[in-house]
Parts: sequence; structure tokens; C-alpha cells
Amino acid sequence: MARHSIYQVSCKKNESMRQPLVVGNWKLNGSLAGSKIRIRAIVNVLENLVHAEAGLCLPYVYLFQVQQLLANTGLLWGSQNASQFVQGAYTACVSAEIVAEFGCRLMIVGRSERRHYSAENSSKPVIEAQLLALLDLDKASLEKVKSFGLVIAYEPILAIGTGQAATPALA
Repeated sequence: MARHSIYQVSCKKNESMRQPLVVGNWKLNGSLAGSKIRIRAIVNVLENLVHAEAGLCLPYVYLFQVQQLLANTGLLWGSQNASQFVQGAYTACVSAEIVAEFGCRLMIVGRSERRHYSAENSSKPVIEAQLLALLDLDKASLEKVKSFGLVIAYEPILAIGTGQAATPALA
């Protein structure tokens, strides 16, 4: 069974607390058929969520599918990453502007494995594209960061690349 991360995050904006936001990260899992089943199941559970906003962040290849399946549900959707470049000769890169034009509202930025393997950590292109940047930090970084205009996502180390889901107590 594939493991997916669930972020429960909130942020301050203009000194008022926004409604909590719960976002599922698809990671590198799925197939079109499997994703369709999972997305529909998630919609059935989350579309009547009252005290929080909810959304999904999926690999680029599933964005069209999630766009269709989440239409008229009130659930947010987005991608897992974006290039630090806005445009240019960068093969296989996808900019935050392209993703925003497609209709995404969320983008995960700074995933631990992306920081480690690719030295990626910039949220500037995501914010400029008017997407809600989900800044993914480890516990040590979380305690140091005081950010404004970003959603800070904490993912327990157990859930990163281990194939295990963290329990609510660990989160």
C-alpha cells in the first residue's frame, strides 16, 4: 500500500489566524486508475470538512485528473514542486507560473529530499505566481523560522522516505 504524507498546517496572515489547512502529499505513488479511486474516496471524506480547508498535492502527471475530480468540491489542489526558473531552456522543469495557470492553488516547497539532492528551497517563484507555498521544514528548521505569507508544513522524520505513516501523536 502506498504511503502519503498528510500535512496539518496553519499560518498567520495580517496578524489573524487562518482556518487550519490539511494537505495530502501524493509523493511518488499512484497510477491513473489508482489515483482516481483514492481521490474520490478522499473527496467523500473531506468535502464536508467544516473546521479546516483541505487539499491534495500530486505529481504533475496527475494534475489534470485531480483538476477534473475536484471541480466544484471546494477542495484545493496543487503540485509538489516547481522550478526556481520562470522560463527558459530548462528541460523537464515546470515553473510555478505554468502550474498556477493550470489552476493549482498550492505548491509544496523545500521538501527535505529536494533540499538534500537538488539544493532547492526557494519559495519566491511560488509566491510570485500567487500560489500558497507550503514550506516543508524539519523540526530543527521549524523552530528557527518565523515566516509571513507562507504556510509552514512540518513532516515528522519518520514519514520521510521510510514508507511508514506517522501517527497523529508523532505529528
